[in-house]
Amino acid sequence: MEASIIIVSYNSHDDLIECLDSVLTECHDDARYEIIVVDNDSHDASRTLIRHQYPMVRLLENTNTGYAGGNNYGASVAQGDALIFLNPDTIVMPGAIAALLTPLLNDPTIGLTTGCLVHYQHPHQINTCGNHMHYTGLTYCRGANQPRTQYAMSCTVDAVSGAACA
Repeated sequence: MEASIIIVSYNSHDDLIECLDSVLTECHDDARYEIIVVDNDSHDASRTLIRHQYPMVRLLENTNTGYAGGNNYGASVAQGDALIFLNPDTIVMPGAIAALLTPLLNDPTIGLTTGCLVHYQHPHQINTCGNHMHYTGLTYCRGANQPRTQYAMSCTVDAVSGAACA
């Protein structure tokens, strides 16, 4: 299996619909991918949604171990050669999964990739395109609020965004 797509959810019912629809559109029931949602003890209808509307998605019910704990749990059962981590409020654009994976597959010196994330309400404006790291260890969003066309080329970044990375 080429990649496991892991999404950690906590009361994310409404966001999961758009996220999973976009991931499934991108993956086209492709056997190279598995989709895992780790539910961190949601109290909304997230688990019921996944069970009934997305039976092809593997649902892991978890105590609330937070974002990192949920991702670690998903990764521990994932079968893909690569791991893709997405926030539940992420909408995957056409070509995004391949764009995250291609550098990893083509260059063994690359260990992590991240996408260019744009604002939902302003899709031509960047939320983050990787992160800059200050010498104090603080990170901040690279390209924040800039036009998305300004950061269209691949490059090395200081840190990846956990909202969408492989």
